[in-house]
This record gives sequence, structure tokens and C-alpha cells, in this order.
Amino acid sequence: MNPLYRGIPHKTIEQKAIRFVGNTYREALQTAKRKGAKGDPILSISKSSMTVIYYPSAELYQIALDLQAKKQAEQAAIKAEQERPTVLSYVRNLMAEKIKTQSYFAN
Repeated sequence: MNPLYRGIPHKTIEQKAIRFVGNTYREALQTAKRKGAKGDPILSISKSSMTVIYYPSAELYQIALDLQAKKQAEQAAIKAEQERPTVLSYVRNLMAEKIKTQSYFAN
């Protein structure tokens, strides 16, 4: 599965994607290629007598981009929160400076 589409639930993919059906995976893939599908399938479901291959549609691609942008914004917010100075880091820096000056005068 393409990493871009990993966050999307299978139900949504099944509803919004372009599907191709065949008796086997290979047959479904050949049908997709014959009908003009480009790239790799994002989901493949095999049942007892048939295989369904799903290719991304424009709507599904937009959903994936929105999810990716949301995830990147969340990661940026977490990183900003981690980089923000805290009281503990302030005290730690003060103690490090104090130790440096004490060791400087001790020599």
C-alpha cells in the first residue's frame, strides 16, 4: 500500500476509490492496466472467487493530502512544544553555568 494512503480507513477507500474486479489478482491487475489505470493499487481484497483491486481517485488523493497536512501540523506543534524552554531546562542551564564558573575559578 502506498504510504500516502495509510491513514485512510479501508471503508473510505472502498467507497471512494476506483475498483477493478477479476477472478485472480493478476487478472484484476491486467483489467486495470487495460482500462488505463496508472501507478500501483492502494488496496487489494481477495474473496473466495474474486479479487478486487482499488486505485486512488482524485477525491481520495485529496483526502490523503489533507490527512498528511494535518499530521505534519500536529508534528510541528509537538516539536514546538518540546523545544519551548521550561522551568526545568532554565534551572538546568543555570546550574551548568554555575558549575562552569566554579571549575574555571578552581583552576
